[in-house]
Amino acid sequence: MTENTEIARETCINDLKNKGFIDKVKVNGDIIYTEHFYREMNRLMDAGKTSVAAYAELGFNPELFGDNRAMQAGKNARARKGYRFIPCNGTVPPSQVAGLDSMTVEDQLNYFRSRNIYLETLFEEIKKKS
Repeated sequence: MTENTEIARETCINDLKNKGFIDKVKVNGDIIYTEHFYREMNRLMDAGKTSVAAYAELGFNPELFGDNRAMQAGKNARARKGYRFIPCNGTVPPSQVAGLDSMTVEDQLNYFRSRNIYLETLFEEIKKKS
C-alpha cells in the first residue's frame, strides 16, 4: 500500500469511527464493526443493494478496503440477522446439493438463482467459443 493510500484509509477509518460504524481496528488490520453498522448494512441490503454497494454507501471506499471485505461484512451482517447461507454455489448441480429438499423456500430460491447465473455464464462462454 502506498503512503497516500494508507493516509486515505486511515482518514476514512477515523471518519467511520466518528459515524459510529467502526468500534476498533486490530493490529493485523481486522475491523471490528459496531451493531449500528450491521443494522445499516442490513437495511441497505434489504432495500436491494449488494453488500459491496451497501458498504460503499456507508462510506467505506471499496478501493481502499476491497470487495472481499465488503462481501464478508455483508455476510456477517446477514448472519447476525439470522439468515442462513447455502454451503454451495451455482456450480454445484442440484443432485449434489446436500439437503436441498429440506432447505427453506428462500434458500432454494437463492440456490437456483445462483445456478441460473452460472449456467447462463457457461452458455455465453460456450457460444463465444463456437
